[in-house]
Amino acid sequence: MASVYAQSATNLGGSCSEFEQTVYINATGWNDPDPKKRGGAFQAGKGLGDGVCSALSAMYLGSRADWSVFKNAIVSPGGLAHIRGLQNLNIHAGNIGSFNFDNISQVYQDVMRLFGVSFSGQQRTAQNSEAAEGAIGMVRQDGLYYFSFWGPFGGHTVALAKKGDAYKAFDPNFGDATLPDAAAFSRFVSWWIPSYYPGINRWFVQRYFS
Repeated sequence: MASVYAQSATNLGGSCSEFEQTVYINATGWNDPDPKKRGGAFQAGKGLGDGVCSALSAMYLGSRADWSVFKNAIVSPGGLAHIRGLQNLNIHAGNIGSFNFDNISQVYQDVMRLFGVSFSGQQRTAQNSEAAEGAIGMVRQDGLYYFSFWGPFGGHTVALAKKGDAYKAFDPNFGDATLPDAAAFSRFVSWWIPSYYPGINRWFVQRYFS
């Protein structure tokens, strides 16, 4: 049965290829109880069991928001190494006092170069609850968008894209939704973000191009 996320995209005239990062992580073994069996993933705690959303979203944008390219890339040796390495870096960086909300957006401008996309110079950052509105307002031009936010749930990263009249929204927890126009995209994002990630208090969105 299709998820509510997928059904919502379909109800708005779009489509969705479903995906669950927990299934992906279990398949890689990056959360194995035995740190020696994690294949290079973070050794402490649950390894990468809490999620690899930042790296998956970066890989999705590096795949130019092409689902067929993305799904093959994430199981290739190079793709696995990139995702594992970036998420390991995120965990280590989070333990450094100077790595905070004020400079994290700059860090990702550099990281995204590894995935073959360039920063456009356009970004929005805020410490408020208006993440969905901010993302909708930002995604006006063709491009690839990296969207991170934080709240009581912790932190999460998703990816957005626009090409012509078509829009895409990739959430590592649910999948790759395609929306047919700006109105459908706006309605989808306005429902999706606050429904699944209530209480957002910090966020940023950056525009990239290939």
